[in-house]
Amino acid sequence: MLEQQLDFIRSKVDVQKFARELEQSPELIPQLLKILAQRKTRNSLYGSWALCHLSQINPKILNPFASQLLALFENSPHTGANRNIMRCFMEIDLDESIQSPLFDYCLKFIEDKNQPVAVKAFSIETLLRLIKLQPELAVEVLPLIPKLNLLKSPGIQSTLRRVRETFRRLNIPIL
Repeated sequence: MLEQQLDFIRSKVDVQKFARELEQSPELIPQLLKILAQRKTRNSLYGSWALCHLSQINPKILNPFASQLLALFENSPHTGANRNIMRCFMEIDLDESIQSPLFDYCLKFIEDKNQPVAVKAFSIETLLRLIKLQPELAVEVLPLIPKLNLLKSPGIQSTLRRVRETFRRLNIPIL
């Protein structure tokens, strides 16, 4: 049933409608996560896009599924799915049990030359959320800042401004 719904998604309007259906029937979320775990490219892309919208509509609904969302990064078939799932982590609660592996994925995506700018920017934003929870993690992020400065993408530069501001507020010196 859900796979058939994913087949009919063609636009942002379709995705938003599907996300609202998931919000109204949260019992469908585990089924969707199972479909996404099958790693079919189209399903991964559109299903994760719906979860991204759901996280913006009602982030608390995805909190119980954080570890399953995190597992979707393993062998993800599409960078768009990585972008959408990372966007979810910018909204949902970051339970202590997922913080360390999420931090590792963020670093991995930031350093991966094959990941697009949006995945990198969302990973940086998620790192900022983690650093606010655990300021000692900033030490591992500091060496990345000069490398990221070399990327002239407006999205990365805007995100780096937020990093600098957050570090300043947390009294973390930037190299």
